[in-house]
Amino acid sequence: MQRIYYAAVLLLVFFALAFDSDRLLWVSGMLALPMLFYSFIHSNRLFRGMGIAFLIGGAVLLPFSDVAFSSLPALFSNNLTLVVFVAVVPFMQAAIESLRYDRQVESWLFKKAKDTGALQNRSLLTTYGFVPFMNLSVLPLLQNTLNNRLQQMDKPKRDGLISRTTLRGYALALVWMPMEIMVVTALGITGQSYVSVLPYLVILSVIMTVYELIKNNGGVQIN
Repeated sequence: MQRIYYAAVLLLVFFALAFDSDRLLWVSGMLALPMLFYSFIHSNRLFRGMGIAFLIGGAVLLPFSDVAFSSLPALFSNNLTLVVFVAVVPFMQAAIESLRYDRQVESWLFKKAKDTGALQNRSLLTTYGFVPFMNLSVLPLLQNTLNNRLQQMDKPKRDGLISRTTLRGYALALVWMPMEIMVVTALGITGQSYVSVLPYLVILSVIMTVYELIKNNGGVQIN
């Protein structure tokens, strides 16, 4: 039942964004409140603590802002845009599998890769190269591919290799991506334009990537 409710709210947010309707955003924000309580109840202790901290912080700072209490539901709907994006990821993954892109990626990753060092470098570069085009959906593609082919490795080592290469490649690419929230926040605070800082962000990202590639040289042999 909750899945149908979530889908209906996200669909309403999609229409609100498509038609630029503030009223629909306000309504979707009100409908998001039950989702907030349900998620809070079923989340673990870490996310409950973080949620309580943010809610208390927002309540304390609200009187010092220009935001009216009646406009709070619309603010909840703003966060749902990220949920809409994440909800699309499984559909992108299904399209990737149906077009057999995962087979092509698997061939590239493991062809002539004799040790884990070479595999880590290929995984990192593949993640880095795909992020500008696929963003978050690149992670399940590569992680599932690596996990299926590395079943002969011990699970802790396999999970460490997969998370280390894919997440680092994803983070290194986000350093210069304009949709990354930290980049947007930094530009807003400093007042600089994205074009003016882009060369420095790219240089920093490349230096960090080269360092990771050098560090990954060598490793144990893989079948």
